[in-house]
Amino acid sequence: QAVIDAAFEASREFHALPLADKMRLKLNENNIGYLPVNQSMQRASSVHKATRPNYNESFFISHDRSGDHPDVVAGKPLRGRNQWPEGRERMRAA
Repeated sequence: QAVIDAAFEASREFHALPLADKMRLKLNENNIGYLPVNQSMQRASSVHKATRPNYNESFFISHDRSGDHPDVVAGKPLRGRNQWPEGRERMRAA
């Protein structure tokens, strides 16, 4: 439960940051980073045709890989490094 609670606290901390700080971590080619409000649209549904962007924001992370990780070095798709806000080591640890 402590791990779950820390993850939710880290999420609240990230989403409370100023927009400019979050935008420095904008979603990249590896689908890692910040996706702002109204920037995505669900198009995979067979029962509903979306006509407006989703009114949500997300911060995507993956397994934490070092710069010398073989997948990072090889440039494998969706295997990049996480982006973290500066000065938020506790968030990363959570």
